[in-house]
Amino acid sequence: MAEFADLDDPGYLAERLQGFRAAGAGEAVRIALARDPAGRAYLDDSGDVAWLLEELRAAGAGDAVRALLARNPASQVRLDDLHGVARLLRALRAAGAREAVKSLATRAAEGASLEDPQGAAQLLEELHAAGAGDAVRALLARNPGARVSLGANQQRGVARLLTALRTAGAGQAARTLAGRAANAGMFELTEDRANYPFGREPDGAAAPPWRWAEPLLHPDGAPAGPSS
Repeated sequence: MAEFADLDDPGYLAERLQGFRAAGAGEAVRIALARDPAGRAYLDDSGDVAWLLEELRAAGAGDAVRALLARNPASQVRLDDLHGVARLLRALRAAGAREAVKSLATRAAEGASLEDPQGAAQLLEELHAAGAGDAVRALLARNPGARVSLGANQQRGVARLLTALRTAGAGQAARTLAGRAANAGMFELTEDRANYPFGREPDGAAAPPWRWAEPLLHPDGAPAGPSS
C-alpha cells in the first residue's frame, strides 16, 4: 500500500509518483492521485511544482493537471531559482497553459535576479521557445550581459548565455558580456580572440607582443638575481 509522509511537498509527491510509475505500480499511482496532490501541494518552489506537473501529465491525470493549473502556480512560485522557473515555463507550455506561461514569463523577465548566468541563459531560452516576445524584450532591457556574475566555475553558464543572447538577436548585450568575460579571465569566449595573439588589456586593446625566456641560473642552481 502506498504510504505518504508529506502531502504538502510537491517535490516529494512528484518523486513518489515517478517511483510508482517506474515500478509499474498502477494501484499506488491511483492511491496517490486520490490524495489530491494537485490541491494540497505548496506552490512556492518553481522546480518542484514543474516536476509535479510533469508527473501528473505522465500519469495521464488530466483532472489533477487542471486542478493544479486552476490554482495559478505561475503567480505563486518564487523567482529565486531561474533553473526551476525555466523548467516550469517548459512544463506549462507542454500542458498548453498559455496564459500561465505568459504570466510567469512576465513575472520572471521583470523581477527575477539575473546574477546566475546559467539560469539567465535557461530563462532566456525558454522565453524565446515560448514565443514570449514582450518578456524577451523586458529581460533584455535589464541588460543581463552587464549584470550576471562572473565568478569561479561559471564559464559554461556564461558561454550558454552568450549563445542565448546571440540567438535572441541581442548582439550588443552579447558583446558586453564577452568583454566582461574576457576581463574576468574567460578570454576564450570572445568571438574575436584571434585578434589578440598575445592577450587582451583591460581596456580591450590587444596586448603587445611578449616572449617567454627561461630564467638564468647560478652554477648552484639558484635563480640569478641582480648583481650586488
